[in-house]
Amino acid sequence: MKVLFVFVFSILITSVIFAQIPRTISYQGVLTDEFGNPKPDGDYNFIFMLYETSTGGDTIWSESKTLNVSKGLFSTSLGEPTPFGAEVKFDKPYWLGIKVGTDPELSPRIALTSSGYSLTSDNALNIVDGKVVKSLNNLKDNITMEGAGGTTITTNGNTIIISSTGGSGSGIQGVQNTNNTIDIVNPNGPTATINLKVPLSINGVVNMPDYLIVADVTGTGGGIIGTSTNGFGIVGQGLGTSGINYGIAGNSNSPDGFAVSGWNTSTTGDAVGIVGRTNSPDGVGIEGFGGSSGIGVQGLSIGGYGVYGKSDNLVGVYGYCPNNGWGVFGESPSGYGIYGFSNSSRGVYGFSVEGYGVYGRASSDGIGIRAENSTGNYALLGMSSWAGFFSGESYFDGGVYITGDFSVNGTKNFKIDHPLDPTNKYLIHSCVESSERMNIYNGNITTDGNGFALVELPGYFETLNIEYRYQLTVIGQFAQAIIENEISQNRFTIKTDKPNVKVSWQVTGIRNDEYAKQNPFAAEKEKEDFAKGKYLIPELYGQPKEMGINYVKVPEFDQPQFQEN
Repeated sequence: MKVLFVFVFSILITSVIFAQIPRTISYQGVLTDEFGNPKPDGDYNFIFMLYETSTGGDTIWSESKTLNVSKGLFSTSLGEPTPFGAEVKFDKPYWLGIKVGTDPELSPRIALTSSGYSLTSDNALNIVDGKVVKSLNNLKDNITMEGAGGTTITTNGNTIIISSTGGSGSGIQGVQNTNNTIDIVNPNGPTATINLKVPLSINGVVNMPDYLIVADVTGTGGGIIGTSTNGFGIVGQGLGTSGINYGIAGNSNSPDGFAVSGWNTSTTGDAVGIVGRTNSPDGVGIEGFGGSSGIGVQGLSIGGYGVYGKSDNLVGVYGYCPNNGWGVFGESPSGYGIYGFSNSSRGVYGFSVEGYGVYGRASSDGIGIRAENSTGNYALLGMSSWAGFFSGESYFDGGVYITGDFSVNGTKNFKIDHPLDPTNKYLIHSCVESSERMNIYNGNITTDGNGFALVELPGYFETLNIEYRYQLTVIGQFAQAIIENEISQNRFTIKTDKPNVKVSWQVTGIRNDEYAKQNPFAAEKEKEDFAKGKYLIPELYGQPKEMGINYVKVPEFDQPQFQEN
């Protein structure tokens, strides 16, 4: 099959600036067989392809269409229905390849002539930077610039000069932009308002003791005030990744002043005076440091929280004092002196070298320290020679977990409302004491027709216990009962001299888990060197309380004075 090609390009570039140039190429050709005879009339499937090379290579554009052939003649518009892509710029030689039906691509490919390249006419379409102004502030055609309000516009060659020399306006009488700054002329003039684009960025390299913004006030007003309806009035960020940098730093030279003061005047909702946040895993939202005998953080509340700390991962409130002061001191006449809440870590964390990491005091029916935790972590964590010291009755609402030994000078009791008179009496039972770590198991069982009964113990019994002891009591009749077979595979056998005898049994074992093996129990023990000469309860022996081994002097603190701003 042969095709005789005749190209007719319909693109004539005349009004090159004001008309939209169609990106199509009109094409005509003659379809013949191998002998040069026109192909029969009918519809034929054509594929047109553009290449950047005369042979081989990849197509940069192609389209398929069905064309009617009459006496061998056909015509079409290349680029319809498949437009030329942005990569087809007609700024380099291209070759056209054609396939008809299932026949291979016709050879040779046809090189495009100059008519196709009118699509990229430099005058018609490609207005590039540096050649002509396309628009000014989206205005086109003839544009007139006028000055107003003390502003004049002049030209010098290709330069447009806009000048403001001031005038009779109020407030800001002149704005000059000569060195990338904004200078306000005559700052003592009438008050004026500057509307600035937000966010406003002020950048500069500033070293201590200088500041990027300084507001010097001699009266009782505020140097800088930030207001916000829903967000933050003032936000400070310290973005340094090393060293000491502050989001907001405040200093005060007055003994009665405040370095930083936050006051929320709202009487409803979760109003907050100061919020401190940190994204660092080792950071602190708000840190208070009290030198000498000062106070790191002080909170006072008439009816709410003196200090409230909440943390999702680390420390709700952290207090540190290196000397004899308080890391955190909280006092409330009726609410909470200190309240800490944490979702996964420590609600309140206190550390002190010599004094008290956390000290809570409550009068009347208040609570000195209250700690809550919503997960399996710690509501209150103490680390010291004494992790915690509680003077007087202490109340734990929830489980108490102790790693180590639990020692009690008095008795270990359970105490409940008396089941027969719950509103007026308690019922108290004491624990059974022993000189050994004993586990007790018991139950009732009835022997069968041959006088035998098999007792099943828990599956962990033999792993947990050693040195088994047995006790049997016959119930309801005179009979003899013995241990026929001792414990093996967590079971033992009872034998009675009569059939169908009810027997109450008890088995005791000595605890033998890993902790018990590594920490042997001794009923008698020598006192530590620091405890010798002292007593657990010195008053029982007519001695003063200062002779107690665990005596800790509870300081008589002077109440810190809190001043409202």
